[in-house]
Amino acid sequence: MLGLDYTLNWSLNGDGVTPGGEAFRITKPAYAAKLLGGAPSALGAPTDPAGEVDEEAFDAAMQRSVEILEAAKVLYVTEGDAPGERVPCRIITDDLGLAATAMGQVVEQMPLREPKGLKITCFATPAGPDFAAFDLFEEKGEERAKIILSGADASASKVKASVQLAAAKLLEPPPPDSPAE
Repeated sequence: MLGLDYTLNWSLNGDGVTPGGEAFRITKPAYAAKLLGGAPSALGAPTDPAGEVDEEAFDAAMQRSVEILEAAKVLYVTEGDAPGERVPCRIITDDLGLAATAMGQVVEQMPLREPKGLKITCFATPAGPDFAAFDLFEEKGEERAKIILSGADASASKVKASVQLAAAKLLEPPPPDSPAE
């Protein structure tokens, strides 16, 4: 049954979000348009990406966003590659319009894989206070990025700019080792 995909639900749980209702995985623009009942809205004017903030502010915003997403009746999970890169990303939102626009105009379609945590995860909800930030972290020896966009900052253009920035940061070569003293 659509919206009741246990594999997707468990992978969302791995991202820290336990769906309280249905969750739809969107991996193709046609499916996004079908769920929406028509073409997604335009991307909107380019905007600045989310920036880095201190760990305490990021963690507090993450907790608020997760609470909002878990309380939603329906979650939409858009998956694809970061624009112009082959860095897989996931956008978790409670806004169908945002999810559909993200699939059609933000991420690039990637080969269908089992749902699992990806290198970039964006948590986007129009509910909650305005907030935009990203964090790079290491998990199981691999660098990953989390992006939080809420309130007015949860727009498709902000998602695109933030996903592009996170992908660029993840693709940066590591700094050279410091010389031995």
